[in-house]
Amino acid sequence: MSSDAQERIPVDGELEDGDPGFDEDPGLEEELGDLEFADNPEPRCPVLIVADCSGSMGGRPIAAMNQGVDDLYQAIIDDEIARNRVEVALLSFNTESRVERDFATVSPGVRTQMTARGATNMHLAVHQGCDLLEERKERYRVNGIPYFRPIMVLFSDGLPTGSRSDTEGANRRLVEMENDGRLTIFKVGVNARAVEALLSALPNPNSRFQPQQLDNFRFSDFFVWLSRSVSAISRSTPGDTVSLPPTDWATINV
Repeated sequence: MSSDAQERIPVDGELEDGDPGFDEDPGLEEELGDLEFADNPEPRCPVLIVADCSGSMGGRPIAAMNQGVDDLYQAIIDDEIARNRVEVALLSFNTESRVERDFATVSPGVRTQMTARGATNMHLAVHQGCDLLEERKERYRVNGIPYFRPIMVLFSDGLPTGSRSDTEGANRRLVEMENDGRLTIFKVGVNARAVEALLSALPNPNSRFQPQQLDNFRFSDFFVWLSRSVSAISRSTPGDTVSLPPTDWATINV
């Protein structure tokens, strides 16, 4: 992805092949979801942030990431259209994978307080993230809510510590979803070593967006760019193609 040119991204709508349908009676959670969508039937743009919170992210990196996520929240809140259409989920990973925030529109006062520790079991977060996205799309379909193609942003600062087979299995799932048009993914390395690791561990030669390096922990700049991107998407119609703003947070294009 070039830093001096706009990219165009398809933002597919709610219709997908093989919709299984839903025959089971909704439980309490689904009833609450029905109320949520009844109050706000706007099309949804789901954004999943997958954040590396391993021990090597301690200090300045994790503090900058927390602030960047909060800047994203505030930018969405300040946008009268995006705040009703963009849903953000936050998933952290180290030795384990953890849902810090499930999919929902953003409310004022949300603060991010991720901490850094442990290993880098990225495969756990990839599988859980894909599950979260598929489950959320099912909720949209059940409630008749149009939606844009989901966006996943994966941050990492080094090689995964899971087994090679675990990482390869997670990558196969990502590649399948991206190649089938069910996901747009941005892979961001916080240093040059991390970009090389992402290229090695999660390769997809068919991806329109190859891994890029974040310049000097500029998480806030990245999330400002992301907020502008999802704002543009949220103003469109599911199925359109949208121009993304030029990037100004990366140092290399691979």
